[in-house]
Amino acid sequence: MGVATYRVYNNSNALVQVTDGQLDDAVKSSGPLSAELANAAGTARRRDLIDRLRATLAGKDRITKLAAARALLTLGDRDSIGVLRERANTEDEAIVAGVFRGIALRLEGVEALRKAFETGDQDPALAGALAAVYNGTFDLTAGDLELLLDMVAAYLANTAKWIAAMDRDEWKSDLDTLVATLAEGAALIPDRGRARDVLAALGGSRADRDTKQTAKKLLAGL
Repeated sequence: MGVATYRVYNNSNALVQVTDGQLDDAVKSSGPLSAELANAAGTARRRDLIDRLRATLAGKDRITKLAAARALLTLGDRDSIGVLRERANTEDEAIVAGVFRGIALRLEGVEALRKAFETGDQDPALAGALAAVYNGTFDLTAGDLELLLDMVAAYLANTAKWIAAMDRDEWKSDLDTLVATLAEGAALIPDRGRARDVLAALGGSRADRDTKQTAKKLLAGL
C-alpha cells in the first residue's frame, strides 16, 4: 500500500506534497505548524494535531495562521471557538482577527454566521471578513448554500453601508470566493429557482470575468 500524500499550499502559495509520515512526526513535536502541515492536517482530518493547530494561531505568518484556523473549521472543532476568539482579541492584523471571529461563528453554526452578516453595519470589520470564512474547505450544509446565495445577492445589491464602503478589488475578490463556493456545493442548493435568479444577476454586475464564467457554468447546471 502506498503512502498517503496531500497536495496543499505552503506559505508562498505554492503547491507541495505532505505525507502521513510528516503528519505523524508533527504529532510528536510541539509549537506552531508550517502552513503546508496545517493545510494537510485539515485535509487529512487529523484531529490528533488540533493542539498544534491551536498553537499555530499565535504564530507570526498571516497565511499560516489562517491555514490553521481553517483546518480547525474543517475538523469541526467546536472546542476551539474560545481559543479563536481569544486570539482574535490579541491579533494585530484586522483581517486575521476578523477571519478568526468568523470561523468561530461558523463553528457555532450557520445561523450565527448569518446573524453577523445581516447585522454587518454594526460591525463592518467582522462582516467584511465573513466571505473569507468560505475561502477554504469544510463540510458545507444546505444552510451554507442558502447563506451564500443571500451574501451574493447582498453584494450585488450593494445597499448595506459596509458593502458600499468596500474597496472594489476586495468586493470582487469576496464575490469570486462566494460564487466559487456555491459551485463547489451546488448539489446542496435548496432553492434552485432563487439560485438561478441570483446567478443571472451576476451577468450585468461589476464582478470579474472569471466570476461571471463560474456563475454561468453553475447556472447551466441548475
